[in-house]
Amino acid sequence: MKIALVSPRYEPVVGGLVTHVAELAKRIGAAGHQVEVLTQEHRSSELPAVETVDGIVIRRFAILGTGDRHPQAPGLWRWLAGTSATYDLMHAHCYHATPALAAALTGGRPLVVTPHYHGSGHTRLSRVAHVPYRLAGHRIFSRADRVICVSEAEATLVRRRFPRSAARITVIPCGVDSDELRGATPFTADGTIVLSAGRLAPYKHVSSVLPALRLLPDDFRFVVAGDGPAHRQLARMADRYGLVHRTTLLGTIPRDELCRWFRTASVFVTLSDHEAFGISLLEALVAGSSVVASDIPAHREVAALAAPGAVQLISERDGPAKLAEAIARAARTAVGPVATVPTWDAIAESTMALYESLVDRPRPAPSEFAGDAPGPRDEVGRGC
Repeated sequence: MKIALVSPRYEPVVGGLVTHVAELAKRIGAAGHQVEVLTQEHRSSELPAVETVDGIVIRRFAILGTGDRHPQAPGLWRWLAGTSATYDLMHAHCYHATPALAAALTGGRPLVVTPHYHGSGHTRLSRVAHVPYRLAGHRIFSRADRVICVSEAEATLVRRRFPRSAARITVIPCGVDSDELRGATPFTADGTIVLSAGRLAPYKHVSSVLPALRLLPDDFRFVVAGDGPAHRQLARMADRYGLVHRTTLLGTIPRDELCRWFRTASVFVTLSDHEAFGISLLEALVAGSSVVASDIPAHREVAALAAPGAVQLISERDGPAKLAEAIARAARTAVGPVATVPTWDAIAESTMALYESLVDRPRPAPSEFAGDAPGPRDEVGRGC
């Protein structure tokens, strides 16, 4: 099969969505299929517009402007409009970004959608900005032949917001490469390392760790892997609180380096308001780190796989003192083995089996894909 994986971001960007797409791409390609990743990138990037890595063709289309909010890459839309018929199947990721909509508006080929759906917007501006997108966003779900949710928490939310999609939903979780994580060599680091990894977006609340860090002993250091619109705020706060010497902002780093930091960290912290799946949380647990996480459905689902006490769940209403207490307690907690670790090999096999069930089957008439009419409670979510 020739498969297009359509994603708003791709490696070397750090984030759960990127990891998901990259791990699928590698394994689907290794299984003998022809894979192209269609993604977006800023014009200022030094990454090539087209390259082949490990047999995977990566096509990066330039984003208009320099902002990170709702980026648009017109070239990706033009590419899909002109070439979608050359693919046997398209698999679009992230309901909240327009590349998935571009894939949904091109007909003729089976479409699989992994929405990474978070629910409601995280700021008033985001909710307002997405109002005109709401009807278009319903097209993504109505056009999809199959919807892959990465957790039961996400599937429940999608069924509630897009009920006509319920019969087409399959839950296939994100995976973890246990050998990669456990085989990574920890860095030599002084003190207790508190790690955060992922996209630096406001709804992730990475900056909330800094007020708590002030209440912890001086040997606690905060290491942040990843980049995004909240990077400047994080740097300014570290300076204002006098924590620059205890805070390291790594930016975007290679995957092997990230695995080494997972192995180095004593505590991993993730305070996101919403996640479709807590992939970084699971990676940290597999690597041997204790975790402090926001008490949201996706995190509770992953925490249930771990030994008791390995994950400290805290409320969004808890302040710096309680967060500091949770971090200190996690640093003293030994992490036992994770009961069930979904592997990327198994996830890729399940995904490819779903692909094969769709390719060359008779296509339903367009009327069978009538979209869900957005109800009064429908909200459009944040970016991935």
